[in-house]
Amino acid sequence: MGNFIQSRTILKGFILMLAIIVGVLAPLQQAEVQAHSSSGSSSGYLKGTVTGFQGAIIGSDAKVTITDGKKYWVAEPSAKSGDYELTLPTGTYTVAVSATNYATQTFSNVKITNKNTTKLDAALAWKYGQVSGTVTNESKQPIEGAKVVVTIGSKTYASFDTNRIGKYAITLSPGTYTLTVSASGYTAKVSSNVRIEGNKAVTLDTQLVKQTGTLTGKVTGTSSAALKNATVSITGNGQSLTLKTGADGVYSTKLSLGVYTVEFQAVDYSSKKVTNVKVESSSKATTLNAQLTSILGAISGKVTDGNGKAIAGATVTLPELGLTATTDKDGKYAFYGIKPGKYKVEFNYGAMKSSASVQVNACNTSYVNGKLTVPKETVAPKTTAGLTPVKPEDGIHITQLTVTLEAADNVGGSGVNAIKYRIYTSKGWTQWMTYTGPFTVSASNTYKIEYLSTDKAGNQEKSHTIDFQNCGCSN
Repeated sequence: MGNFIQSRTILKGFILMLAIIVGVLAPLQQAEVQAHSSSGSSSGYLKGTVTGFQGAIIGSDAKVTITDGKKYWVAEPSAKSGDYELTLPTGTYTVAVSATNYATQTFSNVKITNKNTTKLDAALAWKYGQVSGTVTNESKQPIEGAKVVVTIGSKTYASFDTNRIGKYAITLSPGTYTLTVSASGYTAKVSSNVRIEGNKAVTLDTQLVKQTGTLTGKVTGTSSAALKNATVSITGNGQSLTLKTGADGVYSTKLSLGVYTVEFQAVDYSSKKVTNVKVESSSKATTLNAQLTSILGAISGKVTDGNGKAIAGATVTLPELGLTATTDKDGKYAFYGIKPGKYKVEFNYGAMKSSASVQVNACNTSYVNGKLTVPKETVAPKTTAGLTPVKPEDGIHITQLTVTLEAADNVGGSGVNAIKYRIYTSKGWTQWMTYTGPFTVSASNTYKIEYLSTDKAGNQEKSHTIDFQNCGCSN
């Protein structure tokens, strides 16, 4: 217990001594600080902006180095604005501003005065030069993707493609260059002796002229026949045009070299579109033929008689269209280029007639056959007679006559079956006989000849009579 009390007494004494020491030193420290503040050195400010080629902001790549011959200070400009600022003791300084690929700029006798700002901007000279420009076509429209190649002799130093507005910019070391500008479908343009100097820009705009080639071809139909006045529509490569085929189905036009889409159209034919048509040569024509499929239909068939035998020379008619065809040796006929629809087909051959209806569909052939039968005949054939005197034996009187009979059936009839005749003499009428050829009768003993004919349909004409007593034939 005694030891504990003694320890507490010692601790209290130590704390009291520490408090006395702090109380004595604190005023001394405060006085020293005040003395330093009152006797501190004066200072000012150095600020400015660092720019490069054509006023471009160089930013943090630049360095501003300041020296008074004894000490060095370094400032890094803002990457965004290129601005820098530094607090310096008053005095006279040398300031050097440097950046990669730029010549260092040095300023001497830069004075910093108390509480004042010294403004010091630096525009650094670029070690390189620049060539830039715009590539356009004849219509002054920008060409995207044109290639700009920079060379000296056979060595290529740079290659650049123009952007969507046709512009390019190329950084080059000082020297004399050749620039070649080219684009697909255009004639390349070469610019020689392009002089590039450090920290200078050269503007070189270029206008390219399109190369042209020939696109030609022939448009035909399903049967390979030339289609006159077919429409050929061409689009692509900034061009759009329409032309017509001639009587021979041929078309031809000049186009800028490039890739096109070509569409062919003709009345009553389905259209045809061809993509990725390349016109690649100004010396050799590009040929593109097209065969179009007819959207029309056709009618075809065969004409036969009642026995199924082909009838050649029969007439087949489409009355709604005013079209007529004649069957060939096999009895066949055909109509082409018929618009879809329902039609009447008429078949005729002599007195034989028939008709049928047919439905025509697009791009198809409709078949319809005609069957012709001989109609029941009601008209009889007609017979004529001819008399030829035989040379008289006595040189004066006609004693004999040659009789010739001829019969003909009506057009389209069944045809003559037989000619019959009989003779009336002093002995009376003979039996009916079938005429086989001219026959001779006695002019003095023959009084009458009666004749007639029948056709194959059984029609018989009324008989005709030659009366020798009244014909002046006898003596």
